[in-house]
Amino acid sequence: HPILHSFPTRRSSDLLESDNNYVIVAYSEENPSEVIAYYEEVVKSANITALSKTETNWTTFGVKDGYTFTLDVGENIEMEGYLTQITINFFK
Repeated sequence: HPILHSFPTRRSSDLLESDNNYVIVAYSEENPSEVIAYYEEVVKSANITALSKTETNWTTFGVKDGYTFTLDVGENIEMEGYLTQITINFFK
Protein backbone atom coordinates (compact mmCIF):
# COMPACT_ATOMS: atom_id res chain seq x y z
CA HIS A 1 0.00 0.00 0.00
CA PRO A 2 1.35 3.47 -0.87
CA ILE A 3 1.03 4.87 2.65
CA LEU A 4 2.29 1.85 4.54
CA HIS A 5 5.95 2.47 3.95
CA SER A 6 7.62 0.93 6.94
CA PHE A 7 9.57 3.29 9.14
CA PRO A 8 12.75 1.53 10.26
CA THR A 9 12.62 0.01 13.78
CA ARG A 10 8.85 0.19 14.00
CA ARG A 11 6.83 -2.37 15.90
CA SER A 12 3.35 -3.03 14.57
CA SER A 13 0.91 -3.39 17.40
CA ASP A 14 -2.58 -3.47 15.97
CA LEU A 15 -4.19 -3.96 12.58
CA LEU A 16 -7.95 -3.50 12.35
CA GLU A 17 -9.90 -4.12 9.15
CA SER A 18 -13.57 -3.48 8.47
CA ASP A 19 -15.27 -3.06 5.09
CA ASN A 20 -12.09 -1.91 3.28
CA ASN A 21 -11.23 0.45 6.13
CA TYR A 22 -7.87 -0.23 7.76
CA VAL A 23 -6.32 1.12 10.94
CA ILE A 24 -2.73 0.39 11.86
CA VAL A 25 -1.04 1.40 15.09
CA ALA A 26 2.74 1.07 15.19
CA TYR A 27 5.57 2.21 17.45
CA SER A 28 9.12 3.41 16.84
CA GLU A 29 12.21 3.70 19.00
CA GLU A 30 13.13 6.88 17.13
CA ASN A 31 12.08 10.31 18.36
CA PRO A 32 8.90 11.84 16.89
CA SER A 33 10.71 14.47 14.79
CA GLU A 34 12.62 11.77 12.86
CA VAL A 35 9.47 9.75 12.20
CA ILE A 36 7.56 12.88 11.19
CA ALA A 37 10.28 13.79 8.67
CA TYR A 38 10.13 10.28 7.21
CA TYR A 39 6.35 10.28 6.72
CA GLU A 40 6.37 13.82 5.33
CA GLU A 41 8.39 12.37 2.46
CA VAL A 42 6.01 9.38 2.10
CA VAL A 43 2.98 11.65 1.58
CA LYS A 44 4.81 14.36 -0.39
CA SER A 45 2.95 13.46 -3.60
CA ALA A 46 -0.45 13.13 -1.86
CA ASN A 47 -3.32 15.57 -2.14
CA ILE A 48 -3.23 16.90 1.44
CA THR A 49 -6.55 18.32 2.65
CA ALA A 50 -5.59 19.11 6.27
CA LEU A 51 -2.37 19.28 8.23
CA SER A 52 -1.44 19.98 11.83
CA LYS A 53 2.16 19.97 13.04
CA THR A 54 4.08 20.72 16.21
CA GLU A 55 7.59 19.69 17.20
CA THR A 56 6.43 16.29 18.48
CA ASN A 57 3.04 15.72 16.81
CA TRP A 58 1.94 15.63 13.19
CA THR A 59 -1.45 14.80 11.73
CA THR A 60 -2.32 14.86 8.07
CA PHE A 61 -5.42 13.99 6.04
CA GLY A 62 -5.47 13.44 2.32
CA VAL A 63 -5.66 11.20 -0.70
CA LYS A 64 -2.78 9.21 -2.20
CA ASP A 65 -3.05 6.75 -5.10
CA GLY A 66 -6.84 6.55 -4.68
CA TYR A 67 -6.73 5.93 -0.92
CA THR A 68 -8.12 8.41 1.58
CA PHE A 69 -5.93 8.47 4.66
CA THR A 70 -5.30 9.93 8.06
CA LEU A 71 -1.74 9.69 9.33
CA ASP A 72 -0.86 10.65 12.89
CA VAL A 73 2.63 10.61 14.40
CA GLY A 74 3.30 11.68 17.96
CA GLU A 75 4.89 11.03 21.31
CA ASN A 76 4.17 7.58 22.67
CA ILE A 77 2.78 7.19 26.18
CA GLU A 78 1.29 3.71 25.75
CA MET A 79 4.03 1.25 24.75
CA GLU A 80 7.07 1.03 27.02
CA GLY A 81 10.42 1.31 25.27
CA TYR A 82 9.11 3.26 22.27
CA LEU A 83 9.28 7.04 21.84
CA THR A 84 6.82 7.46 18.96
CA GLN A 85 3.36 6.16 18.07
CA ILE A 86 2.23 6.01 14.43
CA THR A 87 -1.47 5.63 13.57
CA ILE A 88 -2.56 5.16 9.96
CA ASN A 89 -6.19 4.93 8.85
CA PHE A 90 -6.92 4.43 5.17
CA PHE A 91 -9.74 3.32 2.89
CA LYS A 92 -10.57 3.25 -0.79
